Amino acid sequence: EGYATSFYPGATDPTAASPLVLSPGQQQEIEFSLKPQPVFRLSGLVKGYAPESGVELQFVDRFGEQVSLPTQFDPQTGRFSTEVPAGDYVLTARSQSAHQLTAADLPLSVNGDLAGIQMILGPSATIPVVVQRESSVTPDGSVFSTHDQPVAVHLFANDSPLGAQDFWSAPDPQGR
Repeated sequence: EGYATSFYPGATDPTAASPLVLSPGQQQEIEFSLKPQPVFRLSGLVKGYAPESGVELQFVDRFGEQVSLPTQFDPQTGRFSTEVPAGDYVLTARSQSAHQLTAADLPLSVNGDLAGIQMILGPSATIPVVVQRESSVTPDGSVFSTHDQPVAVHLFANDSPLGAQDFWSAPDPQGR
């Protein structure tokens, strides 16, 4: 048995969650229960990497959060296995050699044991992005500048073999 992602007060979706608002120094006691759920065994094979470079496997849930799961991986054979609660995930595999990053993403809908999963790593794409900041003069003559504003970049791929994909960069706190 394991535990699926849940939110206060027992919601399974973050949009149905209730926030807890506390002031500094304030204490609040809440009751929060997690219900054990059956887990399902996933196993498969990763190909397309140099054994000396290793592979990082991660599961990302439907909310985009990385799920911490104990996963067994044999770098010599590429075989892996783990157990997960029912749900929708993206299994990501990454390998970094001295010269190249290879990667694969595989959407999984888990509602039972899955054996024979195959992931073939391929070269990852590099998309250069140049952000240019500009200033402008407002109608009242003052200067509006974005030089001190954090920047986030959003890329959207609608022609991906995995379906539509969103990629967001985090804003740089130094504003670079």
